[in-house]
Amino acid sequence: MQYLQLLALLQGNADDSLKGLNEKLYNSAVPVIGCRIPFLRRTAKSISTEQAEQYPLHQFVEVDMIKGLVLTSKPLAFEKRGLLWDFAHSLENWAVCDTCKARFPAGENRYLAFFGDMAAQRRQFVCRYGLVNLMSFLKEDVSAVLKETEKVTAYGSYYADMGMAWLLATAMACNSDEGK
Repeated sequence: MQYLQLLALLQGNADDSLKGLNEKLYNSAVPVIGCRIPFLRRTAKSISTEQAEQYPLHQFVEVDMIKGLVLTSKPLAFEKRGLLWDFAHSLENWAVCDTCKARFPAGENRYLAFFGDMAAQRRQFVCRYGLVNLMSFLKEDVSAVLKETEKVTAYGSYYADMGMAWLLATAMACNSDEGK
């Protein structure tokens, strides 16, 4: 799908009341069209990786989200992790960060350290993306995930701090029976 076709589709499925709400929630300098996430997920399925790579960055939050959804819609081989690294460094709001959680092949534990290194970055959305993705390993090895969080240095950055809080709360929920 060409970019102008995508924009027409997004604008044709915009909800003005959602646009206003999302502008407040996302706290982004990037304009918001006002599309619902399930619609964006369905739309992303019809877009190839090559097409998504051609879409401009930070023109609209929904386009950034579609780019991320296309990238993360299928498990990504570890050898292609650079695509996730680049994506994380393009993030500028929590909504795109949290919606476009990575998928990777089952048992691919090298991603644990990779996301730990990402969480160690000073840029708050890169750090948050690393933390959000570390949650994928909580059911397998909570102690290894918590060890990776020791690398975090972006404390005092609101969105990184909230990512850490979310990870810790999820870790506690995953292990509520321990210690009884």
